[in-house]
Amino acid sequence: MTSKKPAPIPATREGLDEEIAILRELIHKAAAKQTADLQFEEQLELLDTVGKAAPALARMLKARRDLANEELDPAALLRQALIE
Repeated sequence: MTSKKPAPIPATREGLDEEIAILRELIHKAAAKQTADLQFEEQLELLDTVGKAAPALARMLKARRDLANEELDPAALLRQALIE
């Protein structure tokens, strides 16, 4: 069994926000397609889509939070000031 690596996290905050928006839209579209008359295979496909997108979204949101915390970290600000 091969394990897939998670997609790399974008390097810029704007890129990260864009990825978050795309994943949220994908999840919302999958949820909007859910109806009682869907075939079993179609329901499985929707669940698979959400099941893969939700952890990726969680990783992106955590990365954005960590990036924001890093930007406000006094030690990081001091290091940056000393470098400059």
